[in-house]
Amino acid sequence: ELPVEGFEPVGTRLDPAPDAPQTLNPSDISQVSVYILDKQQGPFEVTVSAIDATV
Repeated sequence: ELPVEGFEPVGTRLDPAPDAPQTLNPSDISQVSVYILDKQQGPFEVTVSAIDATV
């Protein structure tokens, strides 16, 4: 299961997407992006166990 309740809709510059729906319907997902940004203070950790898709 993909924990979509933790997803946040953003635009191309990672700004909040004000016109996005408040709740995400998993069947509407067409793309998932993972951003790794530099110049951010504090500890960093990312764990991706798997990404899979069925078409």
